[in-house]
Amino acid sequence: MSIQISELGYKSASQRARVLTESWIPVNALCPACGGAYVKTPNNTKVLDFNCKSCARPFELKSSKTKFGKRVVDGAYESMIAAIREDRQPNLILMNYRLPFSVSDLFILPRRFIVEPMVVARKPLSQNARRAGWVGCNLDLEIIPKSALIPCIVNGAPVPQEKIQQSWSATEALENVGGAERGWIAVTLGIVDSIGSRFFSLHDVYAYEGRASRLFPNNKNVKAKLRQQLQLLRDMGLIEFRGRGSYALVDTLVRS
Repeated sequence: MSIQISELGYKSASQRARVLTESWIPVNALCPACGGAYVKTPNNTKVLDFNCKSCARPFELKSSKTKFGKRVVDGAYESMIAAIREDRQPNLILMNYRLPFSVSDLFILPRRFIVEPMVVARKPLSQNARRAGWVGCNLDLEIIPKSALIPCIVNGAPVPQEKIQQSWSATEALENVGGAERGWIAVTLGIVDSIGSRFFSLHDVYAYEGRASRLFPNNKNVKAKLRQQLQLLRDMGLIEFRGRGSYALVDTLVRS
């Protein structure tokens, strides 16, 4: 999907890329929640690039010429942690583009999956840097399920808007969960995803006790907490209990 706007007045490659990608979104993309149009926020608005004109949901754009890997580079560490704790983190738009400026892939990461355990502090900038001591952060995508990323464009082919909104709705129940508990649910879904099968057991989940302990070092009863999260996920309709410690992901969370 090509980006068609004038590049006049921008000499820096990074400037052109930023202007082109930010200009592409309102013209070519729709809100994954309601299908409304995107509206650009004023320049230099912190941790926010767009709002949906219809439902007012907030979005931040991350664009790259290369495919996103296990981690996404984000802004200031303290600002992101504060945004999550105050429940004002935006949804992320992850865009991959090709030169001369066409969008190859576009994914949405709903804010419900942007949780504190995934925010990893980077090393402070050196004393010789313009912003000496500044600490940025990365978002660790490995700890959340692959189904958290909603495909909108894949290899240049747009995904039908109806399917995008269905994917959005599949985990919308997590919006009603508080910040700390939402972190546990996102991590537990990530563990289930790592098991690699739609069908799994309580013992399969317990095998990832070490991961949960690393992400929640203050919790001293991790197995009980994981068991509680499975009950919550069942109550939300995201997994099914099949008896005798066996579970299954619901159809909407099974990514082919």
